Amino acid sequence: AGAILVLVGGGYLLASRYSPFVPGATQPLEHWELLLDIPLFLGIGLLGFGFSRKPWARRLTMLGWLVGAFYGGLWAQDLFYTENSDYVNYAFSLLFGVLFVYLAYHEWLSVLRRVDNAPVHFLSVSFFVGAGAYFLIDKIQPIRLWLIHVVSGHTKWMLDLFGQGDKAGLVFIVDEADNKSPTTFFYPDQYCEPYATNEDGTRSEVGRYCAENNLYVPQHDATIPDNWWGELLHFAPDGDHRILPVSIVLACTALQSIMVFVGLFAGTTAGLRRKIYASLIVGGVVYVLNLVRNTGIIWFYGQGHSSFWVMHDAIGKGGSLLAMVAIAFGVFRYFPEFLQALFGVLDLVERDGPIERFLKLGRRRPTATPPTTTT
Repeated sequence: AGAILVLVGGGYLLASRYSPFVPGATQPLEHWELLLDIPLFLGIGLLGFGFSRKPWARRLTMLGWLVGAFYGGLWAQDLFYTENSDYVNYAFSLLFGVLFVYLAYHEWLSVLRRVDNAPVHFLSVSFFVGAGAYFLIDKIQPIRLWLIHVVSGHTKWMLDLFGQGDKAGLVFIVDEADNKSPTTFFYPDQYCEPYATNEDGTRSEVGRYCAENNLYVPQHDATIPDNWWGELLHFAPDGDHRILPVSIVLACTALQSIMVFVGLFAGTTAGLRRKIYASLIVGGVVYVLNLVRNTGIIWFYGQGHSSFWVMHDAIGKGGSLLAMVAIAFGVFRYFPEFLQALFGVLDLVERDGPIERFLKLGRRRPTATPPTTTT
């Protein structure tokens, strides 16, 4: 509890003071994002020692979990404010911080008892591979932009396949100067402002297109049908029903979901060939499902048939979660090592350590009883 308070809580307080993304920060730092990379990659790198089962390697892995917990506290508020009040990722960042402290405790318990712990070994390798690959791609700009362009091109292909691309008037714009969201989709009959600008005040490629083609459809709210179905499809917690262009960012590429499975497969005891086959099959399925998700958002939101929240958050994120659960069950059938590893993680509370005894979790060892004599 003290470690959680110091690491997760301390990181949270530091972000409240120094992060430029947190409203009200008293001393925002110019290079905050670069400073965040230090605990991020330090923690991931230390988890790489999880490949070894030596006692010294377990100590370094334990340190990696603690650094990861600190990063969870640092990153939570940035996720919330930069992702338009994303409560889900905000909560997950804090919860993962708590989980990492618990995993560090299990590493300590293994060192203390001089035993190996397969579930923690599985998780350390999984996080090293999955998180390491994801954040490396995120930080290496040419690779990140290439992936966004590839996914955007395939999304455009799928929109054309369903008759919602060029035939429906869809405009697909690529802005090579934009290093965050270089591709944009929009329907000019729903939105086309010649004076649309970027965050820095310069005219955007959307504005340039509308000006060059003498098109002007001002920003406006979608028309909501006067029935329960229309109200449901256009529900928005913040009341925002505007129709705006849709841009593709790294989160729209399914990289995060794919790396979750790849990392988990890497941590199992299966052979290398089976790990690669499972990663390719599941990665391909997730990628195609993500293209369907992107297509639905651009199609239904871009034409004013639903709110962005319904398509992106409710259907998009909810559907992604259900799809990942369904894929996991399919993997259990043909990749039993994956199921065994997950069961091992659930059994961590059965180790009968001091925390489990204090919280009365799992199966506790019986206390010794004094010998009795009979007469």
